[in-house]
Amino acid sequence: MEAQQTAHARKMFLGNLPRYVNTADLEKFLHEVSVPYKSVVVVADKSTGRSRGFAFVNFASEHAMRTAVAVLDGMMFHSNVLLAQEAVAARSETGGGRDDRR
Repeated sequence: MEAQQTAHARKMFLGNLPRYVNTADLEKFLHEVSVPYKSVVVVADKSTGRSRGFAFVNFASEHAMRTAVAVLDGMMFHSNVLLAQEAVAARSETGGGRDDRR
């Protein structure tokens, strides 16, 4: 569990991407604005393959991730204002979100 928390401390959510942007476009942009990263994944719709308008970026350290958030949050990219923040762990799929205790 601790390793998973550490991995999330180095992962950034990047939202409000234009739907036509792909991973290569985002990698090029990050390079141009001097944001060092380990990996980038633009999340695509499973049925269409088109971007869903957000990505996850992994960094070598928590410090690098926090610096990138500070640089990218609010920055313009293809006429869109980016939303950058530390990624949060996905919620558990068990229970379906309902509280069955009555």
